Amino acid sequence: MKLKFEKRTPKGRSDYEPLLGSCFDCGHEVSNFAKTCPNCGRERPFLTPEERIEETINLTRCHDCNHLISKRAKLCPSCGRPNPSLTLGEEAVELARMASANRTVIGCAILVLGVIGFIIYKIVTLIQ
Repeated sequence: MKLKFEKRTPKGRSDYEPLLGSCFDCGHEVSNFAKTCPNCGRERPFLTPEERIEETINLTRCHDCNHLISKRAKLCPSCGRPNPSLTLGEEAVELARMASANRTVIGCAILVLGVIGFIIYKIVTLIQ
């Protein structure tokens, strides 16, 4: 793959650097002018500076290969291990759902016991 170079230095300097970005999906180095990633074929494969900052914040490390991966990725692109941050997130959602269901059952039980207690109280006060 031939890289295009463009002058990106202050006036008077002759340094050149390639305009490279990282593919959002596979991490492959791609020219910022590329329309698709040559490695995985993703459209608009590069990250803008704003997206890079956002993506850096949303990165985690794979527990098996220590590769940086997106917290939104289901699998590590390097070794294929399931993303622990996504797995933990799904488990947390399921636990929250179960806790919500438990709260509903407990609330209904308290309400029923309260009604039964009120009925017993009224019966006892009427008998006296």
